Amino acid sequence: MIRFGEKVLDEVAEDGKKMGIEVQKILKLGSPADTILNVAKSLNVHTIVMGSEGKKGLKRVLLGSVAENVVRNAQCSVLVAR
Repeated sequence: MIRFGEKVLDEVAEDGKKMGIEVQKILKLGSPADTILNVAKSLNVHTIVMGSEGKKGLKRVLLGSVAENVVRNAQCSVLVAR
């Protein structure tokens, strides 16, 4: 799991570099929403950019939505792409 995460982060950082965007790679284990919120707060980030799987209905109610949790609780702007 960690190797996969590192691979994904390397790809994102490389894509960002090609577009002239600074990307800081951070890999942490834990509850996704809580981890995102804690890291964003500790780094005093301006904007959180994240994707959404777009779960609907009962699946969303039972599993919750990481993106929704982050949007509702972040102390900065959040951009969610589907």
